[in-house]
Parts: sequence; structure tokens; C-alpha cells
Amino acid sequence: MKETIADILKAKELLETKMYDIPRFERIYAFSNENLKECFGNFDVQNKKCLTVLGSSDQAFDLFLSGAMEVDAFDVNPLTKHYFYLKKAAMTADLTKKEYLDFFNGYGVNTRENALNTNTYHKIQSFLEKDERLFWDYLFENYSSKDISTHLFSRELLSSKMLEKRCVDISFDE
Repeated sequence: MKETIADILKAKELLETKMYDIPRFERIYAFSNENLKECFGNFDVQNKKCLTVLGSSDQAFDLFLSGAMEVDAFDVNPLTKHYFYLKKAAMTADLTKKEYLDFFNGYGVNTRENALNTNTYHKIQSFLEKDERLFWDYLFENYSSKDISTHLFSRELLSSKMLEKRCVDISFDE
């Protein structure tokens, strides 16, 4: 709980000061900046233990979905852990692929319009673990979706075609 509160305070600092040079608390990547389908394609991870950077969480999910027995992830930015659990909750909730991509990236290539929208957050909220729900509830109750997506996340925006190439293959009901 103490760690979660400390992370909330750091996120609050990022959101309110809008600074981009707070040590160890860089912005979170919404999605991987690598093409994961090609990145891990030459590795046999089936039934193996894997280690990866957490970042956007896409690398960890991709390894798991590729058959890794266990995936350990690390990151210098502790806020990425909260993002991992948000993505995990979104995958567990009954979202379509479009809802998932819109929630994390927004509607457009040059804007984060509707990214992290509150209505979709409420659909996945109950799938969050206790500390993660505390973290995200605090942010969504005190800041606009636009502020969260603009100041807590990297400014890299991806087109839906690029997302299709970079994102893990998650089974969605269309």
C-alpha cells in the first residue's frame, strides 16, 4: 500500500507539473515501440522462463502468449507496473479489440482523443487488483482522461495499422 501511495504521488507530480525530466519516472509507452511479431520470432520461448523489460507490457504479454512458462519483467519506472495491471484488466474484461485499442491509443493517429476514456475504464475497473484499483481510481477521479493520456504517457501515437503490427495477438470477440 505504501508503495502504491508513493507511486500515486509521483504520477500526481507528473500530471500537475507536466515536467518531462523527473528522474526514474519517465512517461509510459502506451504500446511497444518494436514490432513484437518480428522481435521474438527467432526465439523458441515455448515452456521456458523469460526475462524482459516491462515498458508498455506488450513484450511480457507477447512472451506469455507465445508459450513462455514464466515471464519476469523489470523496469526502472515503477509506474509501468500499474500500467501492466491496467492492460491485464482490459484483456480480462469483455472488450472488443477496437475498444481495447481505442482505450489505450485513442481514435486518431495525431491525437489521443478518447484514449483512457472513463466509460471504458469503468468496464475494466472491477478486474483490477486492490492496489492497482486504488492507483487508477485516484487518477481517474482527480484528472481528466486527456490529462492522464497526455502527461503520464509517451507522446508516440500509432496508427491502427501500426498497432496491428506491433501489438500482441490477443483473442478478442469482435
